[in-house]
Amino acid sequence: MPLSAYLDTADKTAAYVLCEMTSADGGFYSAQDADSEGVEGKFYTFTLSEILNVLGEGNGKEFARIFDITAGGNFEGQIFSIFLKAMI
Repeated sequence: MPLSAYLDTADKTAAYVLCEMTSADGGFYSAQDADSEGVEGKFYTFTLSEILNVLGEGNGKEFARIFDITAGGNFEGQIFSIFLKAMI
């Protein structure tokens, strides 16, 4: 991966933190509420089929294997949080 891709990711992360995670007095929030439009996790959850659709069959299956993602999900039928099995 070219160095510019890492720089782009860092820039986008910093922009997100400054826009979404900064209080009006300049402090930083430590978390965001996942409740959106009355649905818990509406924009923070996804299904296995969505992962496969975005990443493609091969990459999606490898991603699901690494992050222990199953079709059943772990929160109301969707994937709620991801933990690397390899890091545990």
